[in-house]
Amino acid sequence: MRVLDSCLEELLKLVPKVDPGKALELQQAGAVLVDVHELDEIAQGSPAGAHRIGRSYLELRIEDAAPVVNRTVS
Repeated sequence: MRVLDSCLEELLKLVPKVDPGKALELQQAGAVLVDVHELDEIAQGSPAGAHRIGRSYLELRIEDAAPVVNRTVS
């Protein structure tokens, strides 16, 4: 296994994926919903109230969308 694959595998253990129903539940409880699809994908539809930040820009723009560091992000 490549080092990069190993690092990605470890990160995925720390950042759980959630299905749309759970994301809505978290959002209604106060979580920040971030849609990381790229613009062409977002044009096909995106959840209401989501911050739309393409994955390629996530690291650069996440602090604008979720400035409170202890707030749940889904």
